Amino acid sequence: MFTGHGALALTGTALLAAALYMAAAGQPYHQTQATAYAAAGIMATAAVALAYIGYKVRQALQRRPQDYTTQLIGAVGVAKTPIAPGKPGVVYAAGEEWTAEADEEIPQGAKVIITAIEGLTLKVKKHQQPN
Repeated sequence: MFTGHGALALTGTALLAAALYMAAAGQPYHQTQATAYAAAGIMATAAVALAYIGYKVRQALQRRPQDYTTQLIGAVGVAKTPIAPGKPGVVYAAGEEWTAEADEEIPQGAKVIITAIEGLTLKVKKHQQPN
């Protein structure tokens, strides 16, 4: 299904503004009033706003959603609790706290790098600082 994303609303608003102006201007002994120009200006502004909102909606609909695995694997986090083999701990990564497991001893406060994800548990290892 193809949708216009505001193109029809923009056209309708512009036609309404033109109709209001022509109806007012077509009256005998008509002197254009400031209210007619104000109404036309408001309608034109609304048409531009609707077109912009439609453009942004279309951009949002075309963007592919990211799942948490692509954001987390390779990310650096901080161990909130000690982590040891067979003893899971808590890691703060990507703005959230996660349960984490490691194959080595990791003290609290150490930086870790996420290597894999199993369910909602992260597999981590110590982050090696580049020299």
